[in-house]
Amino acid sequence: MKLVEIRELDGPNIFLLEPAMKVEFRLESDIDEADALARLSAETGVSADDLGAAWIALVDLLHERAGLESPATVVVPLEEADHVALAFGWSHRRAGRLVATAIANLTLGIPVDFDNVIAELATYRQHVDPDDRPEMIRDTERRVPTVGITATNGKTTTTRLLSHIVRT
Repeated sequence: MKLVEIRELDGPNIFLLEPAMKVEFRLESDIDEADALARLSAETGVSADDLGAAWIALVDLLHERAGLESPATVVVPLEEADHVALAFGWSHRRAGRLVATAIANLTLGIPVDFDNVIAELATYRQHVDPDDRPEMIRDTERRVPTVGITATNGKTTTTRLLSHIVRT
């Protein structure tokens, strides 16, 4: 099993309709999956029938122990053969990255200080850093009316006409 990437998705995406962290793995054999599942169970106490369910349970466990609300979480097989993605919602970039990295490391057999991850994750309950938030503009933050114009012909004319109407 290999880690392909950890990616921060700042807005709605193919996994969730909210900002998500994507942790993508390439599964090389069923033995790798079984070993990873056994490791996750031994190190975290998470009990599951398959690796995807274990990842989802681990995301929930980390958030719950840190006193945070559990995010929406999915495990999705990708188009590329033997690739699978864990995706979970996030509202603090560093917290999402921390959870994604911990899960990736635990899955790959890299030691993780579980208590330290939970303690660091808990600090995000009180701390709200605007630079640590997703770049997505939420409905409550929208202040400027926006109009999208798409077509094959007449976009410039329509844009100029609409601009004139709005200014008038």
